[in-house]
Amino acid sequence: MNESDLGWLAGIIDGEGTITLCEVHKVDRQHLGFSVNVCVSSTSPKLIYRVMHLMEEMELKPAIQLLKGKGKRKDAYQARITERTRIELFLLRISPYLVEKKEQAYWMLEYIKQRRLEGGQISSLCYSIAYKIRSLNTKQGLTKELEGGENGK
Repeated sequence: MNESDLGWLAGIIDGEGTITLCEVHKVDRQHLGFSVNVCVSSTSPKLIYRVMHLMEEMELKPAIQLLKGKGKRKDAYQARITERTRIELFLLRISPYLVEKKEQAYWMLEYIKQRRLEGGQISSLCYSIAYKIRSLNTKQGLTKELEGGENGK
């Protein structure tokens, strides 16, 4: 894959993508851990097709999903990667080109590395990293950054 394709994918992740961890619970709400997730959502089938094609070229095997629009909302399409080793490969390739989601990518790679070191167990460090990623993905985290708070310099 060439540099311009990697840069384009990074730009799409920065603008239309999500790098996050989702909590996984049992039926009784007992916390089991986190599932890793990198996805791109768009109402443009052409954009999602190109994302999917480039991800497949990297052998990432993205899942594609149609999200039916409700009311006046358009249908949306989503390309998603949920397997740790594939997310690691993807983020290592596009990280040099990321701007907006660079910090989320860094912490996701740290989370994946830590899980590997711990033999798949979830330590307090993994929880800290997971909550760091979640805070970066909230409007509250953005507000602090704009105000020069916790994330701002």
